[in-house]
Amino acid sequence: FGGEAWCRLRGGERVEELVDGLPFAFGPAAFRQPNLDMFERIVQDLKAALRAHLATLGPSASGEAPQVRILELCGGVGVLGLSLAAVAGERGMLLSTDISSHCQQAFAINAAAVLGAQSRS
Repeated sequence: FGGEAWCRLRGGERVEELVDGLPFAFGPAAFRQPNLDMFERIVQDLKAALRAHLATLGPSASGEAPQVRILELCGGVGVLGLSLAAVAGERGMLLSTDISSHCQQAFAINAAAVLGAQSRS
């Protein structure tokens, strides 16, 4: 063992968790919050704050530029950013970045699961 190599002994390639009702996949090298109950409360609070902000913006006409831009630094597999993007819907735009290339595949899987046709990862 050592270096960048991973050796799966058993089980699936990813662990899947529901965070505030949304499905997220985590690979072996991805950071995962150790206290999911508290993290889920944080996600719920962020989503509630975004809903309140969106309510102050008024309706958006189709085809307009996004009214909410979400920047997620050190985004990992995208739990926070994708959760907020799901709330914003067509009114939002997410830019999520992470230094670890281990997160790319799980992020793409999560974007498709959470955003469906909206995702452009």
